[in-house]
Amino acid sequence: MYVYKLANWIDDFGSFTPLNRWSTSPEDTAWALAAVLALADAADTLRWEGDMRHLPAVGVLASGTPFLIVKQDSGGLTFIITEAEHQQIAGVAESQGAHAFPAGARFTAQVSTRVIGAREPGSLPPPGPARPGPDER
Repeated sequence: MYVYKLANWIDDFGSFTPLNRWSTSPEDTAWALAAVLALADAADTLRWEGDMRHLPAVGVLASGTPFLIVKQDSGGLTFIITEAEHQQIAGVAESQGAHAFPAGARFTAQVSTRVIGAREPGSLPPPGPARPGPDER
């Protein structure tokens, strides 16, 4: 998962869907949680302070790849979290009047996507082979 810090902030979230209205399935919810955890994992690198001015919003690229937009409360920095590469996200930022920083370690972080089961507590796991334990990977 990639986390991008934008060069300037996005203030108009009207073309994006608030997270609470976008998440309609367990898979959507699991993806959104993984995206927020990716931002937390990249916090030191990209200087996210751990706060949010409002609920995150979601957009979807033409390829169908979702992205989460988080606006930091302190200073208004805007972060985009997605599995899409820099050139795809740069177009989204530009369309909103913002600019993605150049791809690079100070402005982009690639972190491991956390595995989050997309099922409700108490439900049975999907059929298939069991997930390997940490010593079996």
